[in-house]
Amino acid sequence: MDRDVLNTIPGELLSAALHSLPDAASSEENTLQIVVELPDGIRAEVTFARLKRPYIKKGSGSWFWTPASEVIISDEQP
Repeated sequence: MDRDVLNTIPGELLSAALHSLPDAASSEENTLQIVVELPDGIRAEVTFARLKRPYIKKGSGSWFWTPASEVIISDEQP
């Protein structure tokens, strides 16, 4: 099944997945995928994109990860 489920994944699950990613500033990857299991047993693949937050006054910025897309990869429920 291939449907976007961005709004259906609880924030605490996205946050936990986010904390498992490497440091965005030192990562060589621009996107990373993490599999998340939803409370109902459905599994989704979350793609995180590496973005740079500009600083207005300093001229440099900080790197961070943000969820870019999510698709259900298994809708088998236990």
